[in-house]
Amino acid sequence: MFRTKNPVAWTFHRNSSRWAYNTLRLDENRHETPPFKEIADAPALTLPPPTELCTGLSDAIRRRYSCRRFTADCVPLEAAATILFSTYGKLGTVSFAGMEMITRPVPSGGGLYPLELYAIVLNVSGLTGGIYHYNALNHLLERIRDGSIPKNLLSELFIGQPYVAQSGFVLVLTGVFDRLLWKYEDRGYRYLLFEAGHAAQNTNLAAAALGLGSVNLGGFFDVDLLTLLQLDSEEEAPLYAVAIGQPEVGSPEDLRVPAIPFDF
Repeated sequence: MFRTKNPVAWTFHRNSSRWAYNTLRLDENRHETPPFKEIADAPALTLPPPTELCTGLSDAIRRRYSCRRFTADCVPLEAAATILFSTYGKLGTVSFAGMEMITRPVPSGGGLYPLELYAIVLNVSGLTGGIYHYNALNHLLERIRDGSIPKNLLSELFIGQPYVAQSGFVLVLTGVFDRLLWKYEDRGYRYLLFEAGHAAQNTNLAAAALGLGSVNLGGFFDVDLLTLLQLDSEEEAPLYAVAIGQPEVGSPEDLRVPAIPFDF
């Protein structure tokens, strides 16, 4: 049974369930937080405009697979910019209930958009190695850490997956908890995870449309990744990641299998 076999998961699921007495009951001591993160003192790089993805949705879906074999060829900066924008960029604004709301490529509980994107850059044209935050409001990258991350360290960070370090960049999706939970409380944590899945699928489809390979990463050492991204664990934490790069020549069946075995 779910309850006895996985008590922690069951406890969260049960305690974040909706009941008649806890539906949309706002905590007056909490309040809405800013919908965007900006790192004002970080060096900023304006990204090129996203390119139009001409591949049809059906083709992009069929082309998506988990790629675990990447070449040493760099990812074009234009492609990286397009993936970031397609994942979680600012599309425009819309008037709703007397408010001006920003629209983005994924649905979000209450239109609150609690995610942030970070790029661990290994091999992207026009970018030096390091860690960048994606400023979605202005479509630019803010550099928060200089220098390439050692490949052995990166592989170990993602629990012994060596092909991660062969990619062009690793996109990390984080959640800013209070941006959503101020309104939805514990139930909002479910919405946070839903949204990370929506965004990561956009990443996969955009990469496929651009002829790039991607592999989704749910396994990582949370505290170590959080520290690398210089996050405050009381405010924000990594939820999901996607490694993106130039795929080797081969069939999807071949490229799904890593050239180097897992090192658990």
